Amino acid sequence: MVFVLARADETGMGQDIAITQKDIRKIQLAKGAFYANCKLMLEQMGVDRFEIVKIAGAFGAHIDREKALIIVLISDFNPKRILGTGNAAGDGCRAALLNVDKRTDAD
Repeated sequence: MVFVLARADETGMGQDIAITQKDIRKIQLAKGAFYANCKLMLEQMGVDRFEIVKIAGAFGAHIDREKALIIVLISDFNPKRILGTGNAAGDGCRAALLNVDKRTDAD
């Protein structure tokens, strides 16, 4: 099954923009993984809720906070407290390479 969001003649790329059942399933799996990881972190930290949520990588850089709440990726949370951090892994590597103290902190 395919749901067409925009026909090719309505897009700037000359192709249909569509969503499939496979796309929906990928979103469901991502939501489940995100939720499970959050629950594990809360349990390990001994707290019942996060003060702020930072989402790294391309996903975090482009996330629409309100839509993340609508699809219940993150539930019952102030959208202003959801932040995209961009390339956190790359930033951490640069910091460790350029600063001996940061390398020690990472160890």
